[in-house]
Amino acid sequence: MSQPDITPGSLDFRQLPFVALVFSTLLCLGISLYFLQMGISIVFQNLYYFPILIACTFYQKRGFVFSVLLSLIYFSLIILFYQDFDVVFQALVRVFIFIIIASVITILSQMNKESRERLQEKESLFRGIFDTMPSGAAIYEVTGDGKEDVDYKIKDINSTALKYENKQKSDVIGRTLDDIGTVIHTPDLVSRLREVHKGTEPVLYQAEVKTPDGRMRYYDTSLFRLPSHEVVSISTDVTDKKLMEEELKASEETFRLAMNATSDGLWDWNMKTGEVYYSPAFAKILEEEHIKPVFDSWEKRIHPEDRERVLSSLHEHISGSTSRWRVETRLRTSNGSWKWVMDRGSVVSWDESGTPTRMIGSIVDISEQKRIEEVIRIERDRAEQYLNIAEVMIIVLSRDGTIVLINRKGAEMLGASVDDIIGLNWFDTFIPVEMIESTKEVFQNIIHSTGEMYFSNENEIITRENKIITVSWVNTLIRTPEGQTLGTLSSGEDLTNKKKLEEEKNQLLDQIQRNLAQMAFLNDNIRNPLSIIISLADIYLTEDKSQVVQKQVDKISDSITKLDQRWSESEKVLNYIRKYYQISPK
Repeated sequence: MSQPDITPGSLDFRQLPFVALVFSTLLCLGISLYFLQMGISIVFQNLYYFPILIACTFYQKRGFVFSVLLSLIYFSLIILFYQDFDVVFQALVRVFIFIIIASVITILSQMNKESRERLQEKESLFRGIFDTMPSGAAIYEVTGDGKEDVDYKIKDINSTALKYENKQKSDVIGRTLDDIGTVIHTPDLVSRLREVHKGTEPVLYQAEVKTPDGRMRYYDTSLFRLPSHEVVSISTDVTDKKLMEEELKASEETFRLAMNATSDGLWDWNMKTGEVYYSPAFAKILEEEHIKPVFDSWEKRIHPEDRERVLSSLHEHISGSTSRWRVETRLRTSNGSWKWVMDRGSVVSWDESGTPTRMIGSIVDISEQKRIEEVIRIERDRAEQYLNIAEVMIIVLSRDGTIVLINRKGAEMLGASVDDIIGLNWFDTFIPVEMIESTKEVFQNIIHSTGEMYFSNENEIITRENKIITVSWVNTLIRTPEGQTLGTLSSGEDLTNKKKLEEEKNQLLDQIQRNLAQMAFLNDNIRNPLSIIISLADIYLTEDKSQVVQKQVDKISDSITKLDQRWSESEKVLNYIRKYYQISPK
């Protein structure tokens, strides 16, 4: 605690030193004049020490100047009343003694003042720290043997501790633990205070306190003894920290369980230090017991054929070109074999300059997937070979009409390569403009229907050369086991040439029919004139001439009869053709 301030600026002692100085100075001078007048010069000089002591003690430098002046007054009085050299010389020696004593007292007083000022400064600093520190602090004065609550009286306490206790400072200063009933400390506080009071070592412990609302609060408490045998208690509320530690512990346990449950190998790369955390699953994928936590442990395992591609894509992501990093690569295992993995991750933190500092991700063993993909690729290539030897277009459309697959014949029919066609929208690319919307509507109705999976139709399409061709389709819906329609699989035959031949055939049949009709007409028109010719020959010609005419008419009649037979046979052939090709007579 601070000492009372006895400097001239003090309200308590400012007047008293001055009064004492004036009184002692006047008394000293008065007695000096009295003794000098009586001829005595060796008694009164000791009185001068009192004002010199008061002046130099309380006024330091100013007091020293005053002491010098007082010493000179003393010397002047001696010279005034005595002319004896010995007496004057002794007075001069006495003056030097006064000045030396004044110097010593002034120096000691100045040192004492500076010490008190430093002490006050330190006390102010201590008080500032004590009152503003985030921890609760209290100073206990031990009044007894330290066995009971009443033996510990609170001498000082800061605002944080008062907040913990929910009390005012006036409620606790000068009162014992038994009086105030502290909230923070546990019932064994007294035994801990006694342990510190009787010993020399500080005591550290954590207090667990149940608040009135039933919640638990935790305080890290430190007890230590001062040289004055007072005991200091410093308590820090660590409830939030405690709860965070418990949450972190639970989170770490959850993370550990997740690590044990997942087959993904996780990694966490500190890009500033180069350190990388590899999870147990990561090591298991690579058939290792432990992987050294450095970046090189992963990099050196990359297949030589994949290295440039993988590292290039990683650097692009780190530079900010991509939002996420994802790559398939082969990594070498502990036995030297290669495993296909899917490696993916992203940068999650940056420093103030925008430089990435942390990246996390995972790897997944996709070796079996790659093996299956290879089998599928082989089967697909074989299927494509079968498709490419087909003489009809085979095409697969997705639900939105995107071309997913087409064979070589189909590409030839459309006038483009397979690669150029895959990914195009069938309706927007290969259906005539005036038919796009109606064809799309029919397609979507079929896609969303739950009826038959098979259907056929015929429509016109437009090739890349803007040529219109007619195609006859046989279609089937592609559905999942759950019945969801994924798209259509269709085979299409180009009917353009067939249609042209059909038209030419119909035109030829029509021509034959017209020719037969002309023959029938010609038959009727020849037979009637022949009958008239025979009748006229019988009337106007001789019998010989009439017979000659009759023979010629008979030949013509035989020719017409044979022509009738040929017409009848042609009619039968025409009817057969119509029946076979299902052509209706016009």
